[in-house]
Amino acid sequence: MVKQSNISILVSALISLEVIKDGVLLETIDLTTKPYYIFGRNKETCDVIFENPSVSRVHMVLQHKDTGDLFLYDLESTHGTFLNRAAIPPRKYTPLHVGDFFKVGQSAKNYILNGPEHRESKVVYLIRMLRVFNHLRL
Repeated sequence: MVKQSNISILVSALISLEVIKDGVLLETIDLTTKPYYIFGRNKETCDVIFENPSVSRVHMVLQHKDTGDLFLYDLESTHGTFLNRAAIPPRKYTPLHVGDFFKVGQSAKNYILNGPEHRESKVVYLIRMLRVFNHLRL
């Protein structure tokens, strides 16, 4: 299920999560350090930790695929994972797009995905931006 890829590490540099509760921005999670992030209550296993009892110890994964696309993967949690207010099926990769928001269990926190706003592939965008960057350095 969770494995590292070179593309996923590079593409993640363009992506972050805003954490919002009661209309207040609590934090921004930079998604540049890993190809996947585990959400849950287990402090030893999870990257994003919850105190809320409706969140399972190891609840869900946010993962990059080799294509550069992002996915949510619910680990058969008791209270579910919700993408744009709809429950996602357990043990199935569910695509996540810029502007989407998700909730974990009955937590009051919303996670909003930020990144490139255009519709081109994240991989194509990254390659284009690397070319621009390399051109500017010459």
